[in-house]
Amino acid sequence: MNGLSIFFKNSKKLGGKKIACPDDQSGKSKCTTYYFILNNGLALVQYQDWTDKSGFQTNVRVEISNNEVDNWIQNNYGLN
Repeated sequence: MNGLSIFFKNSKKLGGKKIACPDDQSGKSKCTTYYFILNNGLALVQYQDWTDKSGFQTNVRVEISNNEVDNWIQNNYGLN
């Protein structure tokens, strides 16, 4: 995360708490999400550490969006 923190040095960083991944009913898979609040949007980096029994592969997710796209996503992709 240090590398991304340098890249987004003028942004506010939130998150970083490890939680149980909601799609694993056992609660053993863990997800850690970081948000970088940008001037006109946000960047999200999420590490998903899945157990072998979950059926999912461990991965890193990266999302970068502007405020317009983020509002559209938060409003159920325009369905609300």
